[in-house]
Amino acid sequence: MAKKILLEDIQADGWDLLESLSMWCSAEYCAKKLNISADTLDRRLQEKFGYGFKEYRKDAQEPMRINLLKKQYEVAMQGNVSMLIWLGKNHLGQSDKVEESKISEIKVIIDDQDKDL
Repeated sequence: MAKKILLEDIQADGWDLLESLSMWCSAEYCAKKLNISADTLDRRLQEKFGYGFKEYRKDAQEPMRINLLKKQYEVAMQGNVSMLIWLGKNHLGQSDKVEESKISEIKVIIDDQDKDL
């Protein structure tokens, strides 16, 4: 019979744990789970990658962002009008705001002195 494995007995690799958490969690939360301070986490990332948690998280999130945008595009191209509008506003700079142009006040002065000429 196989030995029962308890979650408490599993030793996780810190980098693997950080990779799995960083896409969704703050630096403070990741550091807490790694049992280090957020400053130490940032220093370790600087040592290994040359940048801190903010950039590390952005790199971790980029594949997800690309996949989400692809899926949104697919949904839009299948005729989802709301998604077409959203993509247009967010990626093409489109807007449904109507801008009113202001007309400056025009003053007309009539010189009555030459009236009798």
